[in-house]
Amino acid sequence: MSGRLDPYCYQKKFLELAHFIKASPLPFAPLRTQVKRIFSGITPLSGGDAYTSAEAGVAFVRSGDFTEENTLDFTDLNYIKPEIHQNLMKSSQLQKGDLLIAIIGATIGKVGLYLYDRPANVSQNVAVVRLNNELLSEFVQAFLMTQTGQLLIERIKRDSARANINLEEIGSLQIPLLALSKQQQVVDQLNQALAHKQQQEQAAQALLAGLDGYLLGELGIALPPPHQSSAPFFRSYGSIREGQRWDALYNEGDIYHHIVQGTYPMASLNSVMTYCQNGFAAGRDDQDIVNKGVIQIRPTNMNASRELDFSRNVYVSEALIKSQSYDLLQQGEVLFNNTNSQELVGKTVFFNLPGYYFCSNHLTRIRTANALNPGFLTYLFNAYQRNGIFYRLCVNWNNQSGINTDALRKIPLPLPPLAKQVEIVTALDDRKRQALSISQQAQTNFAAAKAAIETLILN
Repeated sequence: MSGRLDPYCYQKKFLELAHFIKASPLPFAPLRTQVKRIFSGITPLSGGDAYTSAEAGVAFVRSGDFTEENTLDFTDLNYIKPEIHQNLMKSSQLQKGDLLIAIIGATIGKVGLYLYDRPANVSQNVAVVRLNNELLSEFVQAFLMTQTGQLLIERIKRDSARANINLEEIGSLQIPLLALSKQQQVVDQLNQALAHKQQQEQAAQALLAGLDGYLLGELGIALPPPHQSSAPFFRSYGSIREGQRWDALYNEGDIYHHIVQGTYPMASLNSVMTYCQNGFAAGRDDQDIVNKGVIQIRPTNMNASRELDFSRNVYVSEALIKSQSYDLLQQGEVLFNNTNSQELVGKTVFFNLPGYYFCSNHLTRIRTANALNPGFLTYLFNAYQRNGIFYRLCVNWNNQSGINTDALRKIPLPLPPLAKQVEIVTALDDRKRQALSISQQAQTNFAAAKAAIETLILN
């Protein structure tokens, strides 16, 4: 590989790939010969003056924002000021049809398209490829999503603590040059596969979205839509007792008004648990990056389905197993996300894994007493979170929100008989397993579709 002397890019699999391309009857060419431009953006200082609101700003796309389905959630993006977009970042403005490639960090190699008419810009973690008229951007995306395409990207990355690829190396990627009609055939096949994948994922999401409705229905609770306004409120100084909250969101009304009107009696968490304690902080200097000792579970290990996800981990030293044995997670605990953005505080997972694990101070470990099923508490807390209960209960500081253990202990819970709790958990677990099975099948089907597309391209 030109310009690279490190052993990494001369592994057997990469040499075989280079030989395959050289011997192929298909014409290949470096990507740089088929483009109008290859560029990336910059990343203004987090929280700095370059950023503004969605209403006043321009969408700022990072590598974690775009998907292989070519969708963007504009409600979840950062936004930069129009003058930053027009001046400082003028050279990295996106156009509809631009190819996006993640070139730094954990998402490296992810490929997508920008298919929107609205103005947008990109971070330094994204390479933008603007192709000429000989190659369809959708075709290049399809090829780079195949096993061969991903292997080409894997070869040019620098396998360091934070993997990265520069723009010159993106330009060196070998792309097959097919007739436009054959390219369109590939694109049509990819679009069919993506549409089928989206249908399956929507079916899975519909099942997951119904979990809260089933749970609350069984408890006889009818919650209004999540309420997140902060309308002004008026209260005399003398009416607020010492230690009481002053903020408008908390004082708009009784947070638990609808919950206490359910079918079953209420109990505070404190009365139906044996302990409630936070994990511990581990900064970069405390992490075991080299040996990868023991996983310290963090909020980033909680996925949208409220399952533990170990695709990206932080590790601490195995020596802590002895010196901090009291911090080891125990099977049957409930892990509550106590600090996060206000919308995400309250995400909860049930921990029941064998082996050694710790958790960060952004998670609270809860051990339930005999009267409270831990799975039931997990589903209930996630229903509270998704319906805005924890949003209103949060205390905010320094761009973070949280709920401490004192507030958590006081949270009221509807408490059906234990047999009813188990019945509810069994039904919810079945629905969740069905949703996860559909989602996994969608991934399996899409992997097979990409293999078929690879065969179509490479013949």
